[in-house]
Amino acid sequence: VDFSKEENRTKALKNAVVLVQQKRYMLAASFYIIAGQLTQAVSICFKNLHDYQLAVLVTAVNKDPSLRQQCLKELWKNRILSIANGADDCWLRSIARWHLGELRNAALTLFRTQT
Repeated sequence: VDFSKEENRTKALKNAVVLVQQKRYMLAASFYIIAGQLTQAVSICFKNLHDYQLAVLVTAVNKDPSLRQQCLKELWKNRILSIANGADDCWLRSIARWHLGELRNAALTLFRTQT
């Protein structure tokens, strides 16, 4: 099947919606990726599968560099950093800050409880 055609991407998107309703989240995320809906696929990985590492991987392998960068920044800043702060995980917080380009804070967070 050629997913460069809009018709096939629309079918994949419809399948993804049905799979979410059936709570088959891994397959739903796959169909969102096929349909070119990165944001929805990442959201499924994060919210339904509770797997931020998979969300980062799905985003990192996306072909569109601007969308990839935008999604990664949103993941690290708004989602993963809040997980790290909530769990008081200085290592995850440091990694998140490093990915956001906050190199000084990435180092300092290892010596503080929260930054």
